[in-house]
Amino acid sequence: MKFVVKPPSNTTVKGKPQLKLSDGTFAHYASGSGTDTLTFDLPKGAANEVASMDLNGGAIIASETDATMRLAQLTLPVKIAEK
Repeated sequence: MKFVVKPPSNTTVKGKPQLKLSDGTFAHYASGSGTDTLTFDLPKGAANEVASMDLNGGAIIASETDATMRLAQLTLPVKIAEK
């Protein structure tokens, strides 16, 4: 199962961030760097509530046309809708 996070602007992903779910399992980053849609792979049978994001030593930064680098603004949904 896939889970999508939609930041308000294009983002660049460095490393392998993951979403910590309410049952302690993790949804792992799959794709979307350079876009406004980040996709995470959910383990089979995992909880459908996001507890937090673990950058796992990486970063998610806003991809803007200017030279200013800033962390991306992300709001995580509480419940994950199945796709």
